Amino acid sequence: MFLFSLPVVLLALFVAWKLLSMPVLADRAIEAWDRGNYERSVEASDSLMFLNVAEDWIPWFNRGTAHASAQSYSEATDDLAKALERAPAERRCDVRVNLALAWEMQGDAYFDAGYFAGARKLYETAKAVIDAGADEGCFEQQPPEEDEQQEEPEQPDTAEKLEQADERVTEKLRQSEQQEGEQQPDGDSGEPDAEDGNSGNGKVDELQERSEEAEKEKQNQDSTKRGQDGSRDYVEKPW
Repeated sequence: MFLFSLPVVLLALFVAWKLLSMPVLADRAIEAWDRGNYERSVEASDSLMFLNVAEDWIPWFNRGTAHASAQSYSEATDDLAKALERAPAERRCDVRVNLALAWEMQGDAYFDAGYFAGARKLYETAKAVIDAGADEGCFEQQPPEEDEQQEEPEQPDTAEKLEQADERVTEKLRQSEQQEGEQQPDGDSGEPDAEDGNSGNGKVDELQERSEEAEKEKQNQDSTKRGQDGSRDYVEKPW
């Protein structure tokens, strides 16, 4: 009888250890991110992936944010899209801020390198992520909690961040379309038009498809130059 009970006891001990270690690992990820050590932040987030059933969206969010800060944009959008799928309703808007920003930052790199068709697709995806947040109430201003009213009063809330991102991405999309037209006067980019609709609603496959199309556009060029992104200050801290 003892032998049959032993695995349950061991499992209980493992769960207790896991619950105790998770806050420590999460703190390490945040501290590394604050110090600009994004690789260490990714490693700390990796440790939270194993059997994390409590708040399984957080490791994906933390690691995706660290990847975005390190300009590893494909990894960032993959992780943040998974975080969006797993996040509770009250946190989905926060995830959207970083997911949209990761697509925007990747678009900036493509734009600065002269890959305007690829940049347009990436900006379209960022815009879709932002627009989909309207259906979730992400643009509604929420009053701060009492314990947050005294902390970082100048920090914009989620709605304001998305509004700012929407303005930036809309303008960048216009510029990329203009540059693409000037680059190819006949208006034929050799690629199908990006789909309209509901991308950004947590559908990883559709977001990834747009990323792959942009990557193909870039690979068709000889240059490997990547533009230096100037939007890093907008990256949300890991939760």
